[in-house]
Parts: sequence; structure tokens; C-alpha cells
Amino acid sequence: MPFLQKVHDKRITTVICLFFLFTLAMILPKAAYAAITSVPVTLRIDQVFTKNSSALGVNSVFSYTLTSRDAGNPMPAGSISGTYSFTADGTVSKNIDPISFNNTGIYRYEIKGNTFFSAAGYSYDNEVYSLTVYVRQPADHLVAEITVQKSDGSKVGRIEFKNTYTPLASKPEIMVDPPVKKTVSGNPSKASTFTFLLTAKNGANPMPQGSINGVKTITITGSGTKDFGTWQYTREGTYYYTISEENTGQSRYTYDTTVYTITDVVKDVNGQLEVTRTVTNGSNKQVESCIFINKYSGGSSGGSGGSGGSPGGSKGSGSSNGPGIGIANINGPDADVPKSGAPQTGTPEVDVSQAGIPQAGLPQAGVPQTGDNSRYGFYTTMFWGSFMAAAFCLIYLIFAGRRKTEETAKAIDK
Repeated sequence: MPFLQKVHDKRITTVICLFFLFTLAMILPKAAYAAITSVPVTLRIDQVFTKNSSALGVNSVFSYTLTSRDAGNPMPAGSISGTYSFTADGTVSKNIDPISFNNTGIYRYEIKGNTFFSAAGYSYDNEVYSLTVYVRQPADHLVAEITVQKSDGSKVGRIEFKNTYTPLASKPEIMVDPPVKKTVSGNPSKASTFTFLLTAKNGANPMPQGSINGVKTITITGSGTKDFGTWQYTREGTYYYTISEENTGQSRYTYDTTVYTITDVVKDVNGQLEVTRTVTNGSNKQVESCIFINKYSGGSSGGSGGSGGSPGGSKGSGSSNGPGIGIANINGPDADVPKSGAPQTGTPEVDVSQAGIPQAGLPQAGVPQTGDNSRYGFYTTMFWGSFMAAAFCLIYLIFAGRRKTEETAKAIDK
């Protein structure tokens, strides 16, 4: 019987071993499955930073927040009360610390930029993204799928924030606007109108209102002062303009050909564009205003007008018997010019008390003056009269000489 006992013991041992192996077969797969039931998810954001300035020290670091929309959602390491904060510098792609999911389910999150303050010149992306993580188990492991939506409900393939720094535009009200000052020398009978141009070196330069294709035009009648107006800059840089007078071809005027140059240096100062302006003349010397002097060389025909449109141009004297010779007006109409009181009879008017004595700075009576058209007829008549008298004398002498010769010949024959 000992033999049967041994066989029985072996059978019991075999059953026990099989049961043990079966138990291990049931336990080991579950242990292996539990070891791979965690799936990590890494979120990535793209930050684009545009800096429209050459200024140094412009902040390019922006902060963001990832928030759980459901209590108990897994969060990245370092989160506090369902909130995870991080930063990104400049234009960069940023990976958020991974989130580990151990169970299937639907997990919802929200991510947005932080705009705790509004600094001058900065424009922040205020988009709020909604993230949904779907965790499922197709076989012996977990799989995560992510859906991203913008605030308007549209689905997108990535999380992107665009931030911009652009300094505020310059202030036109504090821009130095150099005036155009027009002066007319001479004594025109009436004031004329003159045209001035503000021209941008680059047609894309900012210009004042009323400009056309980079040119602003203003007019001044007689002598006077006028401005072109101001404008603002939205970009840093150096801008050039010129101020000049347009030659409109008015008779007897010599135009001022000076060209003034405006140089505007625009820089970012603490988020605000500021303009440093320099105005130079044709000799590259800095000036405060643009002065143009036009010379009138014709004689006045009486009446008012003259320089700057003010009354009191010089007056030419004369009568019905013939033109007189006027005295040039130096300090105003008829200033300190003595009158003889005698009517004009074709003889130039001369102050008897000053006859023969040259006057400093004044044209001499009886001497034609350049551009004095009022006396042109008088001198022409005098010239032709003298010419005819000389011709008559010459003919008379020739005739008298022949007659004398004939008389002499007759006397000899006798």
C-alpha cells in the first residue's frame, strides 16, 4: 500500500502545482497590464513675437496659464490648485511639462495668455484655447487623443499666441513746423502770389493733410508767413523732405532758388515715438525758418501795392506835356524827396537846391535808370531829335560848301 500512497501524494502535488500555475497565469497578465496603464501627454504652444522697434530693453517674455476645467484632472508637475503657469521668450515653440493619464476618460482644460498689465506699445493675443483629452484603451494599453478649439468654437491644429510691440505714434502737436517766410524787394504796383512746395524724398513718407503724391503746396500773396502743417510717424527711421519755391514765371521777378532740407530722426522712447527735426539751407547751415526773397526789377506805374502787399509803392512823376523823371523811393512813398512845384514841360524835374550835387544812395536826376520804362519815350524822342538836327546841319554844310565853290569859280572866270 505504500506504493499507492505515493501515487496519491504525487497526484495531489500535481494538482496543487497546476492550480498554482493557473493562479500565476491569471495574475501575471494583470500585473503586466497595470504596468502600462499610464499614458503621458505633452502640450506645445507656439509664440510669435513681433518687435517693430530698434529700441533696446523691450520685454519679449510673456506668461501663460493652463487650467483644469474639471476637478481632479491630472496636471503637470508644479501645478497649484488645478493651475499651471509657464513663460515663453520671443518667437519660440514651448513644450509644457507632460501630464500623465492613468485611466480612460474625457479630460478638459483651458489655456490662455496672462495680461496682468498693459504696457505702452504692447499688443497681446487674448485668444482662449479649450483642450479636450480623450483617453481610451483599445487593447492592453492607453491611448490619448487631443482636440483643440478656439474661443469661437473652430478646431485648430496647434496652440499659437501672437504678441506685438509697436511704439505709439509721434504727436503732431509737439512737432516743430518751420514757417515759410516770403519777402518781396522792389516796388511792384500790386502784390503777386507765390507758390511753395513741401516734397517728400520718399513718396511713402508721412505728409500733412492736403498732400498729393508726396507733395504739399501752399501760396503766399506778397510778403508773408505760412506753414505747411504737421503729421505723425508710426515707424522709427530717418525721413527727408525739401521746401522750395516754384518758379511760376511772373514778369520782372527774380525767384529765390534756395532749397531747404528737413531731416526728421524718429526714435522709440519708452514706447512713444519722438521726433528730432533739423532744418538746413542750401549751405547746409541749420535754420529756424525757410526764408525766400524775390526781387522785382520793373518800375511801378503808380498806385499802391509793392512789397508784402502793403500800400505805398514808388510813384513816377509826370504831366500831360511829357514824362518826368521820378526819384527812386527808398524809405517809403515820396520820403524826403523835394518838389519844385513847377509843372512839367518835358524837362526833367530836379531840385534846384541840390542841382549838381550828387546824392549818396540816390539816382541822379537826368540819368536814365535801369528798368525805368516811364522815361523810355522821352529819351527816345531826344535821341531822334538830336539825330535829325545833326543830319540837317550836315546837309546844310554840304550845300553851303558847293555854293561857295561855284561862286569862287565864277569869280575866277571873270
